This record gives sequence, structure tokens and C-alpha cells, in this order.
Amino acid sequence: MAEDLGFDSIWVRDHLFISSHHTEHAGITDARFVTESTLTLAASLGVTSKIKLGTAVLTPHRHPLKVAQIFATLSYLSNGRVIMGVGAGYDPGEFSAAGIPFDQRVQAIQETVEICKLCWSKDDVSYHGEVYAFRDVTIEPKPPQKTLPIWYGGLTVRSVERAVDFADGWLPSRIPFGKLEERLKHAQALRKELGGNGPFDIAVMPQTAVGTSAEAALRWIDVDKAKRDAQHYKMVKGEVADIRLDDLKGALIWGTADDLCRYVERFVELGVSHIIFDMRSSFPVFFENLRVLSEGVLPRFR
Repeated sequence: MAEDLGFDSIWVRDHLFISSHHTEHAGITDARFVTESTLTLAASLGVTSKIKLGTAVLTPHRHPLKVAQIFATLSYLSNGRVIMGVGAGYDPGEFSAAGIPFDQRVQAIQETVEICKLCWSKDDVSYHGEVYAFRDVTIEPKPPQKTLPIWYGGLTVRSVERAVDFADGWLPSRIPFGKLEERLKHAQALRKELGGNGPFDIAVMPQTAVGTSAEAALRWIDVDKAKRDAQHYKMVKGEVADIRLDDLKGALIWGTADDLCRYVERFVELGVSHIIFDMRSSFPVFFENLRVLSEGVLPRFR
């Protein structure tokens, strides 16, 4: 349906499971129900022919060689329609259950990216890192994509630095316009300092609510929770009681198709290349909202 309506990509999250103390996922009624992300993408590629398939984001609870094989295979079977979003993860319970030290997760995801890039471009690969080591490994088939994009997800300054350091783009989730602008200036300065002049994607993933008016759309968003999240992740200054709805714009986008177009225009002005509309908070009207975006937003930016 998304492909028929003209969307460029579809995305999945990645969890082994969701711990009981991390069940506040907007729009998810049963946090125990988690399909395997890469298998879900494989099923999706089987019923599509053009739309791109992405993870937002893959966390390091798989061995890097298995990740390299999975995404090379997805790319091969989809004729090069894959984007690999990666991140360090945040749930200690998930890592503990998988037998992975939580304090090694950042190094683990960095080494995963390095190993994937090596295995996708070379044969007989040997690697000796802090977390992983192996000798003489060849992954076939190689991805048919000239470059299989890897975007690093996260909100912090360090996540921007990691994205510039070893990825092909940066993928923050719910980030207000003001903080996004600060982070992008930092990314530009770092890329200039490091002499980076190749492609570097900026993607965002705002919580999106659609309605016949801004007020009607806002009913699908738990604004109080959004304020707490913004304060917790230091996306805005001050106490929760002092946070205004305007401070959350960019992390949240809501309203009619015209309202959403104005948000998209602001993202474009800041240099964003890809917008993932996160509509988990309004699952009951998900398909209707896809049509609104298809008819009222997408054509304005073609």
C-alpha cells in the first residue's frame, strides 16, 4: 500500500524483546509482541518492487558477521533497496539477556559497521577489534548496491560525532527543530574538519499525528509524555512544567496536510534529506493517515 501511494521507504524498529520497565512505547498496546525486524523486511521486499527498506534502528545483539550476511542478502534479494540504520540501544535488560555487556554496546556497533563495510567490499577478511575478532571470512553474495547506506541513530552530540566518524548519515528520532539545528551545525563543522565531502544523509523520525485540524490531530499525542521525554533526553531546557508545545515542534509534527507540509518545509530548510513519519501513536487510523500524506504532502515535495 505504501509503495502504491508513492512513499519512498518503509521502516522497522529492532528489539529482541522489550523489558517490562521499557513498555511505554507510544501506540504499542502489547509490548511483548515484537516481530524480528530483518525477517519483517524480507517479507516486505517480497511484496514490493521499488520502495526502500530500512531499520530504525538495528541494535548490536547479533554477531557482526551475521549482520553483514543478513543485509547483503536483503540487498541482493531486493535489488539494492536497503538502508541499514544502526544504534547503540538503551535497554540493559535486553543486552543482559543476550549475554552482551551493556558498557560495550557503542564499541560493538562501531565494530559491526566496520566489519559490514569490509565484508561487503572484500574477500578473505580478517578483523581484530576490542569486541570481535576473526580470520579469513568471505561473505557472498555481496550487496548489489554501490554503497549500502549505514545511518547512525541517536539524539546526543556524541551520536552526531559517531555518525560523522563511521557512518553515511545521521538518524535522530524525536528531536525539536532548535536542537536539530544545533546538532547539524556541529556535524557540518566536524565534516569540514575531517575533510568529508561525500554524501551524508540527514534523516529525522518525528512523531506524526494527522487530523482535520491541529487540535484534532493533537489528540493522538500524549503531550505530557512528550514533554517528559524531551526533558529526560535534554532536548529542551528547564523543568517539565516550563516546556511549551512550541518547544516540541520537530520532535512532534501534527495537523492537517497543509500543517504537515510546513513542518516538512522547515526540515528541508535545515538540510534534512529523509523524513520517516512515525505514526505509532495513531494506529487505529494508520491507513487513512497514509492516504492523507500521500495525497496532501508527498506531491508538494516531488
